[in-house]
Amino acid sequence: MIVRQQPNCENGQIAVVLWSDVFEAQLPRVYRRGTMVVLRADNEANPLR
Repeated sequence: MIVRQQPNCENGQIAVVLWSDVFEAQLPRVYRRGTMVVLRADNEANPLR
């Protein structure tokens, strides 16, 4: 998989999310709801932190 850094992503796209406190990255789908950003895992067996 190749990723590129960009300032925004479209609704429903997969994004790389880096968690600074655990040195871990996850690949959730990003959804915008008003001013809120919702991260949703495709695999419910591995929920987001």
